[in-house]
Amino acid sequence: MTEFLRRGAPGMKSVKDMPIVQDGPPPGGFPAIRYARRVPSTGPTGITLFAVGASIMAYGFYKVGQGNHIRRAETAEKMEARKSLVPFLQAEEDRRWVKVYRQFKEKENNVLKDNPDFNPQEPIYKTRWMPPAQPVGAWGHARRLAFFIGNNQTRNFAFRMNRNQYTEMKLEQRPTLEQMALATSVPPPQDFTGLGAWVEHIAAPRKDSVATIIEESLGYPQSMIARIFEFGGIYTCPIVPEIPLTAQSRLSSSELAEMRRRRETVMATATREILHTRIARLFSDTVVEEHTYIRVHCSPKRFPVFHSVDWPQRVMAEGSDYVILDKPAYLPVAPTVDNILESALSGAAKGIGAKDPLLITSRLDQATEGLIVLGKTAEFVQKFGKIIRGEGIQSEDDDAHKIESSITMYKKMYKALVRVPPPLGTMTHHVKIKCRQQGTPFFTIVLREKGIENEPKAQYCELIVHAVEKVNLGPAAKERFDPDIDTGYEVLIELVTGRTHQIRAQLSAAGCPLLGDDLYTPLASPELRARLEVGDPTLVIVDDTGRRLLAEADGPIGLQAFRLEIDDRLGVFGEEGKNVVFEAGTPWWRN
Repeated sequence: MTEFLRRGAPGMKSVKDMPIVQDGPPPGGFPAIRYARRVPSTGPTGITLFAVGASIMAYGFYKVGQGNHIRRAETAEKMEARKSLVPFLQAEEDRRWVKVYRQFKEKENNVLKDNPDFNPQEPIYKTRWMPPAQPVGAWGHARRLAFFIGNNQTRNFAFRMNRNQYTEMKLEQRPTLEQMALATSVPPPQDFTGLGAWVEHIAAPRKDSVATIIEESLGYPQSMIARIFEFGGIYTCPIVPEIPLTAQSRLSSSELAEMRRRRETVMATATREILHTRIARLFSDTVVEEHTYIRVHCSPKRFPVFHSVDWPQRVMAEGSDYVILDKPAYLPVAPTVDNILESALSGAAKGIGAKDPLLITSRLDQATEGLIVLGKTAEFVQKFGKIIRGEGIQSEDDDAHKIESSITMYKKMYKALVRVPPPLGTMTHHVKIKCRQQGTPFFTIVLREKGIENEPKAQYCELIVHAVEKVNLGPAAKERFDPDIDTGYEVLIELVTGRTHQIRAQLSAAGCPLLGDDLYTPLASPELRARLEVGDPTLVIVDDTGRRLLAEADGPIGLQAFRLEIDDRLGVFGEEGKNVVFEAGTPWWRN
């Protein structure tokens, strides 16, 4: 339309008059494509960038180090200030504690003023001081707290070393042969528990028999060494153990270097098997290599009650693969580190005339008497363990059902002797086991209600008090506890959960500690339990006379494992599904 209207106008040309234009390459063709990279050569190089980054990082570390130096200086200043302030703060805390303690004593005196047996000037706890435990380890397994025969004076601890040996001593000097004969006599004198811990450590100077090396190093006759072998008090190891710091501080530099040289000599040529060899007990003389470590327990801990018991009468029942034993009080179930002759295992084997050693299925405190189950075969021990754990009759993931089934299959009744009767019924607590304060044995502590949530290791405990009976005490109990005490309260207890020292800890927390229980009688104090619960490092556990408390009982306590009721669904004790009941004899405190 536009072309029609504008045709013929100046400058206008019709499309039809235009030449035909074809789209194609220009004359000579298209130019070549340039694909080469043309990176500019200006700006910093890679090395420059790396150097700048490293410099920045180095400067940053330098500034961080400066800051750490300043913070360490501030921390040191704070610690110096605390060293000056803590004694004053502790003194103020002690003053407050003494004030509260005086108020407590005044209240106690006011409450007990009408009691004719109460003396405000005497401590209410019938305890005595015992020396603190020494560090344990390869150089002194189970060092004992013992009193020197004839008095209650504790001897100093010292080390002595000759060329091939050094000695751990709780006596002022090595026991004489007469004392050694007394310490290893069978049976021992009545009420004799040992001279005290005496352990000799020897590095064999050459390849020879153990008895010969001990005779040359210690001067003991072969007859005395044979006795120590009978007690199981000699141990060996191919490699001398690392000397503990407590021993190093008592050795001269030359003696310490000599012992280390012997250890390194063996380590350099030892095979993999020797490097993993542990210290082992010897039951008879044998030949050892040069530099072999020999440990000799010269003065064993003794248990005279072992020799005064009619062991066949103590065997309550015997089967083809088990023994039910009424263990006497103040006798360990398992052998000690220096005495394999006097234990419940040895007594039970003696009672049934067995030559092979029996096996432990459960534990019972040394100071407690009563029923224990011992096995003759490993298969029985495994099956009886399932009964205790309630296994074999429910799914493993059903914990509540497992506990209930365990109670149903295995019921344990105890008799306890207390001075204050506990209330009847169920007693529940939460406890923390294996607690320890410096210088005390392990103990179980009952937690406060507000402390349960803050203690991840809290364990639930439950027992049932079925009956309480007032009983007359026998002569042995009066001599053990107090000649002025004629009666006590005998408590029948069903143990629902089996925690360590559960009955002792729960009755103590209820204000009814067992008679003779020196470890848990002080824990009847809520204040003491509270301070132990929080782990007060400044706590020194002593009575009014300065004697240390929380010591393990040095004699029988008022506790007996009285009755075992077993629902034998697994057929461990004979006919499957039969209810088996075992009962102990009369408690020792009535005899």
